[in-house]
Amino acid sequence: MTSSLLTKFPNTDVASVLAAGNIIPTIDAYGNLNLISNSTEISSSLVGFPLEKLVYDANYISTYYDTTITEFTPTPASAPATSSTIDLTDQLQMVESQLAQVTANYNMVQQQNLQLGGLQADQSASMALAIGLRIQLGQGKTASDFSATYPWLPISASLTP
Repeated sequence: MTSSLLTKFPNTDVASVLAAGNIIPTIDAYGNLNLISNSTEISSSLVGFPLEKLVYDANYISTYYDTTITEFTPTPASAPATSSTIDLTDQLQMVESQLAQVTANYNMVQQQNLQLGGLQADQSASMALAIGLRIQLGQGKTASDFSATYPWLPISASLTP
């Protein structure tokens, strides 16, 4: 196998490499390595590279570069898709319970204001205004089409689940 690879090189170069164990490079006056000495002639060239084990100073390198390996760190396991659905359902139930609590608090405050006296006119004005706006939106035709308690929803809408 060695002879078939070496047949492409000139015999003189092969003989010097086998005898001396080193390669004499062709370097011009400017320090350039010439792989092909004659531009009209195409031939193979031998190039030798010295093998050295370089010792690096890790502290010196780490001052300029990040030396931690981050390419192959394991990624955290993603949560299953059903957990996001469960989270959204939980948030929806929480918002609905907060809405019910706010509505109950409002009704309680309205009742306390009525018991303090004189504020029934304010509640009636608020109710008349809200019902008037709902009639304009086409949610009903008369005041009897709406609930008597806040938020004065249409009776057909308040009966549906």
